[in-house]
Amino acid sequence: MAREFKLQGHEVKVLTNRYPRYLKRHEIIDGISIERMLFTGFYFSSLNPWHIVKYIAGFLFGIINFFRLILLLKKSKPDVVNIHFLGSQAPFAMLASKLLGIKCVVSLHGDDVEGLPHRSRIDRWLFQKILRSAGDVTACSQYLLNEAEKLVPEIAAKSTVIWNGINLEEYRNIEPYKHRRPYIFAAGRFVYNKGFDLLLCAYRSLTDGGQEIDLILAGDGHERENLIKLAKELGLSFAFKKPDKKITADQTLSANEVFFWGRADRNEMKSLMKGCELFVIPSRRESFGIVTLEAFASGKKVVATNTGGLAEIIQDGINGYSVKAGNSEALALGMKKALSDNSGNIQMDLNKFSWKKVALKYLNLFETVKI
Repeated sequence: MAREFKLQGHEVKVLTNRYPRYLKRHEIIDGISIERMLFTGFYFSSLNPWHIVKYIAGFLFGIINFFRLILLLKKSKPDVVNIHFLGSQAPFAMLASKLLGIKCVVSLHGDDVEGLPHRSRIDRWLFQKILRSAGDVTACSQYLLNEAEKLVPEIAAKSTVIWNGINLEEYRNIEPYKHRRPYIFAAGRFVYNKGFDLLLCAYRSLTDGGQEIDLILAGDGHERENLIKLAKELGLSFAFKKPDKKITADQTLSANEVFFWGRADRNEMKSLMKGCELFVIPSRRESFGIVTLEAFASGKKVVATNTGGLAEIIQDGINGYSVKAGNSEALALGMKKALSDNSGNIQMDLNKFSWKKVALKYLNLFETVKI
């Protein structure tokens, strides 16, 4: 979005949390100034004597960075401050904007809303305070906006849905990954809500039915060991890292395998996406699912659960295959249906998801808010 704003003649500055800490405090990326500050969250429920030093340091950094933020805003004099994701930076940005009389738009993206019921009372109070103070609120899906309005009904009159976007040019002329055999691909954080355990169960069911195809999972997270354990329990053959096996015509392929790829960089993701037979999104909960657009841009069939923002993008049998969320058998049936469908890869018009059009929606909103 910052690149698009700049292309359309606007000056843009990005302020973000300095995490991981080894990142530079300031740098220029694509001609855009990136300023990183240490915005530390305060989670009082986990406070104990061993954390006292960390919390004191975080508090002091918070005060220092708050004044740095005010000075930076005074110097740059922005028309609008747009807070993306209500993380630890949000209270600082909102308060600094209010003190300087700058209009502020808050953009919600997922766990900042969905994870709120599990956070402290202070977190919930800050969330409500920030949204009530915002000049306008955006969400990346109607589902997410509905969830936010349940928590803060007052924002209904000043909220709008702006879907995330994709750079279509980025997916042209991509060299597909050459695997030893056809494969299903899935990618994301290895966390419970992403549903990779359901995908493993569905894959077991699919291969039990005689389907000869591998499964490549790209990603990492705290559920990784549980997924490996589940693969063992299901009797699945699996391997780690990048599957570089070269199979000649006279070699016999081993049993269907699951490959735990690990974290895939941007180029690997595009290549893996381009080479797969089918892309699967098994999420139990998903605020938007930008990988859906990436799969479509790669010309791939998509099987996705009918949850959250996915249900707003995928129309079963029209531009993809939509299955019941949280159900591995439904997922297996959807995968089988997609793989046996010889009518060609289902396509959809992605022009409405181009970053140029998404950025224009934001710019139109900023013009309204700053008046």
